[in-house]
Amino acid sequence: MRGLLGRIRTPLVCSRRITVIGAHSGCGRVTTTLTLGSVIAAVRQEPVLALDGAPTLGSLYGRLAHRHSATLRDLVRLPVTSSYADISRFTTHESSGLEVIGHGAARPVPSPAYDDEYRRVMAMAEQHYPVILTDWASARLGAAAEAVLELTDQLVLCCTATQQSLEAAQQLMRTLQDGHPDLVQKAVVVMAKLNGVEATLRGGEIAERLGYFLPLAGVLVPFDTHLSSRREIQLGRLKPRTADAFVQLASRVVAGPASRR
Repeated sequence: MRGLLGRIRTPLVCSRRITVIGAHSGCGRVTTTLTLGSVIAAVRQEPVLALDGAPTLGSLYGRLAHRHSATLRDLVRLPVTSSYADISRFTTHESSGLEVIGHGAARPVPSPAYDDEYRRVMAMAEQHYPVILTDWASARLGAAAEAVLELTDQLVLCCTATQQSLEAAQQLMRTLQDGHPDLVQKAVVVMAKLNGVEATLRGGEIAERLGYFLPLAGVLVPFDTHLSSRREIQLGRLKPRTADAFVQLASRVVAGPASRR
């Protein structure tokens, strides 16, 4: 465990940009983003930023129990050279040290300049946050997704430990393989076990189904009542096995060298 914590604390020469996507809705993507960000912030003892990436969906913002009224659109209005203090005034601060900013209510029509807006926010944030997590809520991979993927150093793919979910994850990876083979090559798959799901696969079956993903890394997250409650995530309330899984995940996504394309 000490070695894993050391990897999470690895000094970074530039901001580490992590994008979390889901094979389908209800696969634990938002929970993974917030828990992973909380673990990284708590271990590094540095501010970590999580933001809504899809142009019309505010999934992170909707999950927060005590949210700041500001949204990503407010942040875009700041100068690119804004200080950390200026930016953090617009974020929701979680007890772990994670900061979150999102879209607020769902935006039915995306901004025609969303690609540029996202790039502007990232240019501002990467000056002050050693790790930035982007939650990609949309099932579509269009021009807006390309803007996000182009500014991604590490991809995290979420699914559940079921046959249908793993097949959906495989299909998504095949789609991403064409334009972003480097991200697929080093992606980490997070499989969540859901309570009451009869079709949950056993360990050996999961390993067999993951054959397509090799050499991708996989992390299995056990069912945890605290994470399923949709309340503010408090790391001290996680089951030990759950905490261990997210420490393992954090060590895999933080320690790798950032790639600038």
